[in-house]
Amino acid sequence: MPLFRSAGPALGVVLLAAAMSACGTDAFNFTDKRLDANASGPWVKPGTSREAVTQDLEECWTVARAQVARDQRIDADIGATAGGAGGSQAERELQQAMTEYGYERREREIVVECMKEKGYTRR
Repeated sequence: MPLFRSAGPALGVVLLAAAMSACGTDAFNFTDKRLDANASGPWVKPGTSREAVTQDLEECWTVARAQVARDQRIDADIGATAGGAGGSQAERELQQAMTEYGYERREREIVVECMKEKGYTRR
C-alpha cells in the first residue's frame, strides 16, 4: 500500500478521469436534444391547416427577432460602458462573428420553443 499512499491526490485525479472517460463523449453535454433549433422537418399539429402553420411560424419568428433585438441593445449598452477590449483586428472580427452566431442561434431556439408552446412538433 505504500505506493498508493505516495501517489495521493494525483492517483485520485487519474482514476476520476478514467472513470469519467468511460461515461462516453456525452458526459458533459447538457444540451436539451428536444430543443434542437437545427432539427429538420416540417412543423406539424393535428388538425391545423398549412396557412395556420405558416402564420404561427411567422408569429414565432417575429417574437424571436424582437427578443434578440432587445438582447443586442442590452449587449451594446454593456459594451459601451465596458470600453474598448483591445486586441487585434482578427480577434475583434472573430468575437463579432461569434456574437452574431450566438444571436442567430438564440433566434432559432426561441422559434423552436414558441412553436412547441403552440402545440407543434417536428415530423
